[in-house]
Amino acid sequence: MAPFSMSQGRLFPQFRRSQTSMVRPLFAAWLALSLFALTGCGPVEEYAASKSSERLLAEGLEALKLGDDAKAETAFRQAASLKPSGDVVARIGLAYHFDGRFEQALPWLEKAFKFRSDQPWSVHVARAAGYAASGQPEIGIRLMQDAHSNMPDDAYMLNNVTYVMADAGLLLDEVIVVLEKAVKQAPGNGVVLDSLGWAYFRQGRVEQALPILEEAERLSRNGEIKAHVLEARRALQSRKSGQ
Repeated sequence: MAPFSMSQGRLFPQFRRSQTSMVRPLFAAWLALSLFALTGCGPVEEYAASKSSERLLAEGLEALKLGDDAKAETAFRQAASLKPSGDVVARIGLAYHFDGRFEQALPWLEKAFKFRSDQPWSVHVARAAGYAASGQPEIGIRLMQDAHSNMPDDAYMLNNVTYVMADAGLLLDEVIVVLEKAVKQAPGNGVVLDSLGWAYFRQGRVEQALPILEEAERLSRNGEIKAHVLEARRALQSRKSGQ
């Protein structure tokens, strides 16, 4: 069976935090794995293993959605055991990344790099987040800086991989570099703009964040962006009151 291509587009179809409703990170990962297509037509045994592995990956994502961590971990381990490959373990790591579980993602991502070093940009970034969340920010910074030279020309990919990191306050200097590029690529997209504004806010740059968030709300009216705007306004008002 021909090896599955780990190109960024195949690994993560362009799931998007849409203009009308936010696609939460875990749902994005669920969608990415659900839409995964088997490739090639090798021996029956290998095809069966691939199909069963896909079913187990889907079960793991469903368990994560429902908050059943033990069931998710069991399904993921079975999937990786049934079809050991860098593709499978990378996708498991990314599933945890998009759920904001960076430390849980890291061992899977490290396994992916043992299979092959030429992983997609998204896997490199998720690995950086894992190290930062595990108390090794210097490694995370180095990995993110290395990844900057290979950023894809895809605003939605840039946004979706790093928004969850901005929300967690991880590697904000490096995340902002990515999101600034995403905004340049999609200047009229309020969701991408909101991610940049939120990263500024999480960095403590409230005065810079607020007008960006307000513009994002004007472009894409939805509840999550509005909540970001309100929080930034409260923070700025509190800062002024304390002066």
